[in-house]
Amino acid sequence: MNNENQQEGCPPIITNKSFKVARHLEQIPKNIFDGQSTKLAKLSCKLYVEEWLICITAKGIVKIDDEKYYFPNKKQIREAAFISTMLPIFAECFPNLEKVMKNKTENKGYTFSQKALEWEGQYKELFSFNDSIWLERNVKPVINAYFKDKKINTETFNMLDFGCGYGKLAFSLAKTYGDSLIWGVDIDEAAFHAYVLHDLPDPNTIMANFRTILKPGGFFIAFDPPVYSGHMKNVGYNDAIECMPYSVFTCLPNSMSEKPAIGHGIG
Repeated sequence: MNNENQQEGCPPIITNKSFKVARHLEQIPKNIFDGQSTKLAKLSCKLYVEEWLICITAKGIVKIDDEKYYFPNKKQIREAAFISTMLPIFAECFPNLEKVMKNKTENKGYTFSQKALEWEGQYKELFSFNDSIWLERNVKPVINAYFKDKKINTETFNMLDFGCGYGKLAFSLAKTYGDSLIWGVDIDEAAFHAYVLHDLPDPNTIMANFRTILKPGGFFIAFDPPVYSGHMKNVGYNDAIECMPYSVFTCLPNSMSEKPAIGHGIG
């Protein structure tokens, strides 16, 4: 493989922190380290920054043109940086995953790792979904269809976000439906940070009990990753490619963390 080909594309691992630092270095002049610039002269880590900058410039991640450093593929690097934020989750799960996979007598699991809980509250920093567009496409059509033949204001109603996690969707709903009352609840304190339907040990019981908290004529909307149960349909399917690694390390083990341990995972 020649040097030109090696420099194209994105490296296997780009950390979130690397992306943050590089983002601030985009407009650094080439003479930043020759003593003529004082921007980094006061940093005790100057040599590390210089070495790191030379590294990513040699690789082609950052390029030099017209006396400036710049990113040639911002979107690709941004995506790689986002994925790298999940690496600590996998690293923390490895010992537990190895242990449960070696159990030949019964299916065992484990609860969410601390790193997973932290990631759930921080991932939006790089790659949060556009909540207004998401609600427009996924929630509003359901609400409008439900209220179509009823004399109810589609902008004023009570909504319960069950399994609200850390409340991102509930907060977005509150902004979109400012005149409505939005409630967010979850099954325990840890779940406020992480849990989703396919991760629960017994989702059927929870689904069955929704009727006890709904008003007569009420309805609920459930979302889950759009991954097929049939393996053949997932071949080359982007949602499966993106979601299934996390199911192996977190979703499936958590769904088997306590009885009845249905063990759905995402797939």
